[in-house]
Amino acid sequence: MNIFTDYHHSGLLYSFHLLFEKRLGHRIYRPIGMEWFDKGFWNIAKPYGNNIETVKQFLSMRDTQSLNGSPPLNTIVGRNPMHPFYRVYDSYHDYEQKALSFMQFLEMDIDIIIASIPDHWATYKRLRDQFKPKAKLICHMGNMFNEISEKMHDGTVDNLMASTIAFPHPTFVNSAFYYQEQPLVEFKPTLTTNKKITSFAHVLPKKEMYEQYKNALPEFEFKAFGATCPDGWMKSILELYETMQNSMFVWHVKPGGDGYGWNWHSAFLTGRPILTTFSDYKDKLGGLLFEDGITGVDLEKRPFNENIEFIKKISTSNRLVYMQEECRKRFDKYVNYDNEQTKVKTFLENLH
Repeated sequence: MNIFTDYHHSGLLYSFHLLFEKRLGHRIYRPIGMEWFDKGFWNIAKPYGNNIETVKQFLSMRDTQSLNGSPPLNTIVGRNPMHPFYRVYDSYHDYEQKALSFMQFLEMDIDIIIASIPDHWATYKRLRDQFKPKAKLICHMGNMFNEISEKMHDGTVDNLMASTIAFPHPTFVNSAFYYQEQPLVEFKPTLTTNKKITSFAHVLPKKEMYEQYKNALPEFEFKAFGATCPDGWMKSILELYETMQNSMFVWHVKPGGDGYGWNWHSAFLTGRPILTTFSDYKDKLGGLLFEDGITGVDLEKRPFNENIEFIKKISTSNRLVYMQEECRKRFDKYVNYDNEQTKVKTFLENLH
């Protein structure tokens, strides 16, 4: 099947590649070209006042560099001669995306359309109804969106694919709650001499808290990677994994948390205890992996000085390796991509 989806998160699109293309044998396409925005079928920059530089970053065929220094998103490496689409190289995940201009979209038979942000649920329904009435529409949730209840009851969302913790919904909604697939790596424990604490969250949320712990733990090397962060960008997912594996702890303080959370799950995949404010992840999908003192440290559970002493104690004892092993065990307990494949396959067979 030909599946068209939006593109706002490179990890999500790569997970679609692994699931829909590599596992299920379908074809995933995403938009390219400013015409998508001009015709009103691209809303990803809407929260930023439709800043034209943000629009160009995601859609321009000139491979525009973003204002925050992130890697270019549209490195076109060719056009497919048999089926007209642009081949776009994603250097971060080392694979080629399939991208469609608006005219190429009109000329192609589309079986499924996936809208991965609330601002596209209604927009892509209009796109489907106007140009591809035979296509099925899937509304995807990568985070916990407040809009979901209203959109299910008004009929906008009747096929829900959610990488969030399962929640009650009307029985007439066809749903799949699943884990986004990411590359697996071997677990490697780190040494107690490798005193590094590393953050990977964009814009370094609660920077003052990060600096407070950094100042109180001078024996640790603190690094923060991501958009607008002091230590720049990771060049690839494998570099991120390697950097995590060379760290003792992953710093992950992110108000509001995530539905899925690539950095959060990557920490557990690589077996690195998380230093976090757990209230942001409690009752969310990532929260299933966390247990204070076992797979990380809840910085809200103790006074600041006690947290400092607790982190120091873990870093100089056998407990560190135990916690690392428990992190990977939790990941393996909850995340099984073979099961996700079966779940999503059944979901696709029952699309409305």
